[in-house]
Amino acid sequence: MRRLIYYLLIQRPEPSEWRLAFVAPAAVMPHLMDAWAAQAQPQEVRIQFSVPLRHSVGAIKRPELDVTLSLDPADLSKGAVAIEWGPHRLESDFAIETVSPTFYREGPARR
Repeated sequence: MRRLIYYLLIQRPEPSEWRLAFVAPAAVMPHLMDAWAAQAQPQEVRIQFSVPLRHSVGAIKRPELDVTLSLDPADLSKGAVAIEWGPHRLESDFAIETVSPTFYREGPARR
């Protein structure tokens, strides 16, 4: 099974635009960059891809950073991510492609 691991950064290319950027660990590890350095020096970090985030400001001020992943109970291949801190909320919907293991597609092995 192949696993993909990414560092996540929040980008603001424009004052009204928010994006969740995915960075391969290989881009960060050789320089021993932490999250702050990666965010402060974006020209040195190669972004693999990014997705747009919706931004809103609420009345509740959260004292800590809260990241929530949720799945749609009617369709477990769809969900949402929400990132909240202070009065800010960033969110995006997502859909994942699921592929059943070969064993289940081909049926039991013949002897």
